[in-house]
Amino acid sequence: MLLTRAKLNQAPQSRLSPPQTPARLRARTLLKRRKHLSEDDWYELYDYLEEYIDDTSNRVIALKYLYAEEFELLSYEHRFTKCRLKKTLKDFERIWEVASLKYDVGIFITLTMDPSA
Repeated sequence: MLLTRAKLNQAPQSRLSPPQTPARLRARTLLKRRKHLSEDDWYELYDYLEEYIDDTSNRVIALKYLYAEEFELLSYEHRFTKCRLKKTLKDFERIWEVASLKYDVGIFITLTMDPSA
């Protein structure tokens, strides 16, 4: 269950649907409408990403044991949080440095998969 601290006592709309923020919905809508992205589209998506990061940084995951009265609150984390980005960048720079000592030419590949699969 994904909640802002202010909405902790309100019932969630659905426990089965993934968390949807307004910025995420607008980004998905933009991507569904376009076959190719213009430079302006990329700027718009970046704005949505910043809005998403700001929105989720104020959220918590509230866990409640079946017969307990209190909630356990966990910070909502994703791959775009500053902490995760710093760690990823640090790992990338370390790997790049080691690879640069051994190789003069290379390629950079990002492998992705459909998260709904």
